[in-house]
Amino acid sequence: MNCKQNAFVAENGEEIEKSCTISKMVLFEHTWIIEPSDLTPHCPRCEIVTGTVRWELNGCLGKQGPCVNCGGPYLKLVSEPPRAANITIHEEGLDRRIWLPLGQYTLQPNGKLHVAVMVDSNANDPGRRKRRKIVSTFSLYMNIFVDPAEVSDD
Repeated sequence: MNCKQNAFVAENGEEIEKSCTISKMVLFEHTWIIEPSDLTPHCPRCEIVTGTVRWELNGCLGKQGPCVNCGGPYLKLVSEPPRAANITIHEEGLDRRIWLPLGQYTLQPNGKLHVAVMVDSNANDPGRRKRRKIVSTFSLYMNIFVDPAEVSDD
């Protein structure tokens, strides 16, 4: 395994610490349960943290198309810098569902990626009265810092 080695040097010139940086594809899965409630805000949002990267998922169902109050549903990159990741989002169960097909997406900080609302033709009570389960998966490259002694060239 190849890694980029970094050495930290004290003011007197002594090497005080070595570290090794490895870039590795990491898979994160996040499950969000939205409980039914008349008190729940119209536009539910959830923060998702994947390592050092923060995302905001808006699970608003709106009516047909984007919500006029929040513009949801969407996925927003909250942290810096711009990020490329393989992402998929799906809502389990019947009724209306939010959905983002698996693909590689590049987001700018505070940039929004709109998520589709799939409507079940048998749905009769879409709103906030049903429990919802939204599953998101993210595959992205992360820099991992390790001790150079633990890294082999295999």
